[in-house]
Amino acid sequence: MITWPTEAERLELSQVMQEEGFPGCVEFVDGTTIPLSQKPPKDGSHYWDRKKSGAKYYALP
Repeated sequence: MITWPTEAERLELSQVMQEEGFPGCVEFVDGTTIPLSQKPPKDGSHYWDRKKSGAKYYALP
């Protein structure tokens, strides 16, 4: 279930989203996975998706 954040949570989330380049955004609803042709040299194991493929997940506001 998706619930709207409290006012304090909205302020905190909005600040984080602003810093990450998403001004005015407080939540993400969906996202997509972009396949990677090679495992990144640093922390490559962090890029394994649920299908055991190298991928980067992008959240869509």
